Amino acid sequence: MTHNIQRLVGVAGYNERVNDVIFVEKQTSLEPVSVVVFFGGDVQDYPENMKSHRDHGAYLEYNLEAVAGILASKFKNSFICIIRPAKIELKTFSCFSNFVTCNDIGSPTHLPNHNALLHLTTLLQSVAEKTGHSEVGYGSPLTVIGFSKGCVVLNQLLHEFHYFYNLPLDKESHISALMGRIKKIIWLDGGHSGGKDTWVTSSDILSSFQSTGIMVDIHVTPYQVNDDRRPWISKEERQFHTNLKKLGVVLFRKVHFAEEPPSLENHFLPSQTILLIRSCIFEIHDE
Repeated sequence: MTHNIQRLVGVAGYNERVNDVIFVEKQTSLEPVSVVVFFGGDVQDYPENMKSHRDHGAYLEYNLEAVAGILASKFKNSFICIIRPAKIELKTFSCFSNFVTCNDIGSPTHLPNHNALLHLTTLLQSVAEKTGHSEVGYGSPLTVIGFSKGCVVLNQLLHEFHYFYNLPLDKESHISALMGRIKKIIWLDGGHSGGKDTWVTSSDILSSFQSTGIMVDIHVTPYQVNDDRRPWISKEERQFHTNLKKLGVVLFRKVHFAEEPPSLENHFLPSQTILLIRSCIFEIHDE
């Protein structure tokens, strides 16, 4: 099926922050309407940018517009918004600096509040204005997905849930409205180049997250969680998963390629990456 994929360039967010957004209209006329927001990983970009890199042309089927089509096929009654990073260093390293403080290769330093929530809600309102679909910016339920590096944005959202949980919020505020819209957050094989903070492990932050009622899907591969060279990833993911279960968060977890040894191929090479994204997305639990 061919999808009408739109590039919205330089979409205005919070306080002069801008991101490109790849947008796909919903495929049905059914109600209620929902919105899916996706943050991708390293290397993923527009197809022509990937082609122009010496090595990344081989990963072309992994481009952001291809993923937009996959998401549109899965979530037929949802508007799709893929948020392109503010910067892709060396055409490789995704830097979501508009959402989380990070270094030049995109490894995060999480702050209690980097205004990621405010930036996201403002972006969605701008998308609504650009496309004429008010549902994108206001009221419709949200599913937020991160793949690989993109999961750093999801983790920052959790830090900000905790920050605002401990502040008196006006129920009519943009932050309160966005927090009420998010119904599910999905981690797809989260990872980055830093030596910590791949997953959120703070009991206080996860307890605040539990109070939101947001559901969770976790999809991982041995490349991330069975890597002896990066043992903190497995430890952090286990803490994240275990603590959420203890807190009673509604969640689903699956290890893909569980019977295979850890390999970059099962996380990153084009045929396997697109297979991983497809298999993860099509096993997401619909409400």
